[in-house]
Amino acid sequence: MEASPHNLHLDLNDNNQTQVNSGDKEMLIEPQRTQDNDVSPSTSKFENVSLSTPSDDGMTVGTPTMTREETTWLMSFWEYLVSLATGTLSVIDYLGERFAWFFGITTPKYQYVINEVERLKRLEEEERLQELKERQAELTAVAIHASESLQLEAERQSEMADVGNSSTTTLS
Repeated sequence: MEASPHNLHLDLNDNNQTQVNSGDKEMLIEPQRTQDNDVSPSTSKFENVSLSTPSDDGMTVGTPTMTREETTWLMSFWEYLVSLATGTLSVIDYLGERFAWFFGITTPKYQYVINEVERLKRLEEEERLQELKERQAELTAVAIHASESLQLEAERQSEMADVGNSSTTTLS
């Protein structure tokens, strides 16, 4: 049975051997049973994994054999490398952020313009508040002056009334 390089074909033979055919490579996997003939995946071991590569004349060139222990070791090594690469990337990312902060390259290119605009807005707000305070002080002064003027006017009128009353009493 031929398979394209992109297809993977599995055949289960009558003697419980699994044959994997992926185009030019063929693998033969034979499960080894334990003493009590349990066939569950947790107790079976895959001992022979054969990879054969056919040559141009149709004959197979070398068949390397890998045991389950070697496969496990390779998978563990790969997991270790992925874990190591992930950790290294995290450390490099963290250090990059810290160096950027230390050298000040985390601020925007035109931060000085932004700061100047904010400073001008703050100055305008302070000037506006100062003008409001001055206007309020002027209005308070005018109100106090007006109230003092009204009091003085009221006192003069009361004095004039008193003088008028005393002169009318003396004439009589």
